[in-house]
Amino acid sequence: MVLLQQVGCTPLHTASQNGHKDVVELLLAKGADINVKNNDSLQQFGRTSLYVASENGHKDVVELLLAKGADIHVQKE
Repeated sequence: MVLLQQVGCTPLHTASQNGHKDVVELLLAKGADINVKNNDSLQQFGRTSLYVASENGHKDVVELLLAKGADIHVQKE
């Protein structure tokens, strides 16, 4: 399931960026694509939820994403 918001991020990107671990867990349980890249023209393209969680210092979200199978080798564009 991939749903991009107007700014080019998925709800999973937004929850990860803001450290909302419970929301991240719920979205993943509902089938959110853990490795989808954003297409945010206002910022950098190609960032995954793992990238934005790490970039914003949300260690608990990073650990959850890794435990759920986030690919550490996905490169941003």
